[in-house]
Amino acid sequence: MTNCHPGRLALTPNRYSHAVLPQEARTTRVRLGWLDALRGIAVLLVIYEHVSWHVLRALRGYTQPWFDAGRTGVFLFFIISGYIVPASLERRGSLRGFWFSRIFRLYPMIVVGTGAALLLAVTGTSPVDPVATQKTAATAMASATMLQDLLSLPSTPAVLWSLSYEMIFYLTISALFVFRLHRLSAQWAVLFGGVAAVLGGVLPVATIAELGLGPRTAAGLVLVGMVTGLAGLMSGRRAAVIAGAAVVGGLAATLLVTTTRFPAWYPLSILAAMFAGTTAYRAERGEIRWRWAGPAIVAVALLTVASGLPDLRWATVRAGAAWAGSLALAGALFALGMSLRHRRFPRPLVWVGLISYSVYVLHYVLVLWLGPYLDRHGADRWPVQALFAAGFVALVLAVSGLSYRLVELPMQAFGRRVAAAVDRLLGPDVPVPPAPTAPIPRPQAAPDGRVATAGQLG
Repeated sequence: MTNCHPGRLALTPNRYSHAVLPQEARTTRVRLGWLDALRGIAVLLVIYEHVSWHVLRALRGYTQPWFDAGRTGVFLFFIISGYIVPASLERRGSLRGFWFSRIFRLYPMIVVGTGAALLLAVTGTSPVDPVATQKTAATAMASATMLQDLLSLPSTPAVLWSLSYEMIFYLTISALFVFRLHRLSAQWAVLFGGVAAVLGGVLPVATIAELGLGPRTAAGLVLVGMVTGLAGLMSGRRAAVIAGAAVVGGLAATLLVTTTRFPAWYPLSILAAMFAGTTAYRAERGEIRWRWAGPAIVAVALLTVASGLPDLRWATVRAGAAWAGSLALAGALFALGMSLRHRRFPRPLVWVGLISYSVYVLHYVLVLWLGPYLDRHGADRWPVQALFAAGFVALVLAVSGLSYRLVELPMQAFGRRVAAAVDRLLGPDVPVPPAPTAPIPRPQAAPDGRVATAGQLG
């Protein structure tokens, strides 16, 4: 057994364990340029979705019947997270390290984005969702957990809705990691996709109101449950880790069937897409064979498309084509990027992917601010509209580049220092489970040679 703090979980590392592979640790720090390129494409699709409300409406009219650019971009982000986030957890072998990296990766920009959106509201430029002002305490507690969308409470700014499903994924993979079920990625992907397609439209959804809970009480219970569960997961003590995993796993499962913002098939489809990304990661590592992973991924794609078609809100040929087209395009882009992972990608696109989380959060605030100005040019000739759209994108990238350097990087560095201090105080965290005896591929170095920030959302 490894030497570890008394009362802590201990696992015997073998020669394939990430914990004892210094070369692996060094190579995984190399940034995966193809993933950044895909993030860049994803966030540009999301920007196009929101900018085309104001300019380039004619172009939107051509593309919207075939695919929804925003949904395509967000699902591409989900697949990317499914690919890289479990890799981050398993490489660290530390739930504590993983969660500190997530907290200091995501929350600083949430604070910045929320503060900017509230500033627009205070100045009368763009009001916040009325529900947020009517249910301030509930919204604040729900936002603190990043699970506001699953509690049917508004996100400020609105694009933060997708982070609720990222958080559900983090909670789920953490629980699976503790119970040694995390490597069954293909099975989980097909399971979530199958349940979404077969039962997603008929699952008996027990809403918060039917459970006799008001929004404030529900948000408070979720906040307490999440804090308690994460404290157990990060403690490193066997009993507490197992209890924490049970709490966060149960919390994730409960929220999936108590949300009223979307029917149950939608969040289940999101998790299926994310686990499909994890399946691709495991196949690339050689943990499972492509002859099994490939059919599983195709099955998930078909199931997720099928899951949304029967819903009454999508029961038109046009809506069904847009739903199917969005998922197909997201999957095709990921497959193309992965097939070209050994190639060099354009530096500007890789850079956009590098700062894409700031872009994702801040572009919407800038749309709210400058939308009325863009509206004035919505009827101009298309070259003029394209010029204004390009100028808006340039502004977003400039602001986001500053945010990345002044907020994201310093806060991630601070998070690492906090995690190290906690390790010194509480002792080492849970070591990584033994990895399979498959060869570990060397990640592709990005053209700019930057180090990896595995699990970067956007």
